[in-house]
Amino acid sequence: MLRQEIEDALADKNYRLARIVSTYRTETGNTTKENENWKRGLQEMSPLQIAQSAFEKIYQVEMPVELTGLFEEAYLAATRKEEEEEE
Repeated sequence: MLRQEIEDALADKNYRLARIVSTYRTETGNTTKENENWKRGLQEMSPLQIAQSAFEKIYQVEMPVELTGLFEEAYLAATRKEEEEEE
């Protein structure tokens, strides 16, 4: 249904449809509370956990070990540079 409508709308255009993801909100009144919980959750997560979560949400797979290593390397370099600037 939805996929066919999208394909019909894009019939004369060059495109590559990867996937369609439908999500529905169950309650609209709790958005402020959800945002607060989301922010609190981020504060409790490490930067690596946040990056892994974002990667998984976008690509629907776990972050590869190689990317995890690169992220940790970049994070350590950034924190070292920040510490050196404070001195």
